[in-house]
Amino acid sequence: MLVIRNAQMDALAEAAFEHYLVAHLRRHFAGPLEGCGEASLRALVRRALRRAAAYGVSSRAGLCRYVDLSVALGEGFEDGPEHAWAAEILAGPGTGDARVEELAGEAVRRLADRVLRPEE
Repeated sequence: MLVIRNAQMDALAEAAFEHYLVAHLRRHFAGPLEGCGEASLRALVRRALRRAAAYGVSSRAGLCRYVDLSVALGEGFEDGPEHAWAAEILAGPGTGDARVEELAGEAVRRLADRVLRPEE
């Protein structure tokens, strides 16, 4: 009889989620990620997942959103002075998942402002 332990199931689930995220990024960020190899993209996903977890993000949706932001704004975006607003949100009150949702909303708002008012 084959016995699969909880730790093994967790590892399989984590690997499957990483695979999903890589495919998701390839679908939604094809242009910016053109030329990015599989190993490099998988490494980026793993680093982003570790950073998200450090902020208390735990839901699959929240983790996916943080990974998306890491590609859209640049890896380690919250450390740069041009994205100080992101660091403020991530350090704010609420759960990690709530903060990343707020962060995504603010990122979209800022991008829309930049697109609609490029002269400013």
